[in-house]
Amino acid sequence: TADITKSDYSFSAEEGLDNNRFLIRIEHVKSGVESIGSENVAISMNGNMLNISAPEEIEISVVSINGKTIVSKRADSFAGELENGIYVVKAGNVTTKVISGK
Repeated sequence: TADITKSDYSFSAEEGLDNNRFLIRIEHVKSGVESIGSENVAISMNGNMLNISAPEEIEISVVSINGKTIVSKRADSFAGELENGIYVVKAGNVTTKVISGK
């Protein structure tokens, strides 16, 4: 086990495919995007709760890091709980990454 936040890490390996070579684990994600406002669109995360608000109806989409569309709708607001993970949120002309987690 190597904690790459505490020191450099390097390794050498033989060329080829080895499905058991690495396990990447992300722990203790404390925050994602706290709040972003642009063109009167506000996007905020509070734990696992995503909130989006706009002064008028806009296209809203939330896509997981593996490409699964979670939300796709036209509305002036959205509030919903996301599973732990990383998401790309698009609300009108604003696109940002959010991290949902503990």
